[in-house]
Amino acid sequence: DTVARLYSDVGRIHSKIQNYDPDDVLAWLERMQGELEAYEGRISSMCESALDAESFNRIRDGLEAQGFVLSAAGPLMAPDNKIPLAWALIAKKGGKSRDGSELDGQTELKAWIKQKLDMAVHDLMDRGVVESIMVEAKPAWVFPLKVLIGKIRDKGQAGEFDWFICGEVPTDHVHSSLAVTPREAAKYLALKWQLDATRQDSDSGLVEKAQALYELVNEESLWQQ
Repeated sequence: DTVARLYSDVGRIHSKIQNYDPDDVLAWLERMQGELEAYEGRISSMCESALDAESFNRIRDGLEAQGFVLSAAGPLMAPDNKIPLAWALIAKKGGKSRDGSELDGQTELKAWIKQKLDMAVHDLMDRGVVESIMVEAKPAWVFPLKVLIGKIRDKGQAGEFDWFICGEVPTDHVHSSLAVTPREAAKYLALKWQLDATRQDSDSGLVEKAQALYELVNEESLWQQ
């Protein structure tokens, strides 16, 4: 918006030039010059670091040749106007089980889900989110090996439950009355973390996690199933 704002402001000043002090206009132009230089630097850096399709495909092919399993490899589309924002590439190396045999992607994912689910349940029980020592918990949405969103409630309790999130994000929860779907729960928690970080006025790590989660919320293709 930098160029558009400059164009608009110059037009407004020019149409009422008799109302402005020349010194104020010159000072404003100097400030805008500084902003444009910074803008030029940002855009130039983006252009210099950008990859064309051929370069991206070489990286993709190189990872596949090394035995990585790709779950995403292509343009990352903006949710509103459907234009590409960046390249998205998610790759993972096959792991090994305790007996040394290779794990396929699904086996590794199931093991990760179980581990994160167990850890989250114990954490939420310690916080008093559920009161019974018998709880029901299950995954509802997974971004493989990164984020898990699940449901938890006291065993035998009908209707009400809490959404919870865990993985490479803070373990947190929101009541089902505030979010109907896993996507709504993720959006609620992302905004909550941003507010919490603002109140703390120091937790930049929480801000980054909130922004990353909000980007996942806005990625339409991740929520179609």
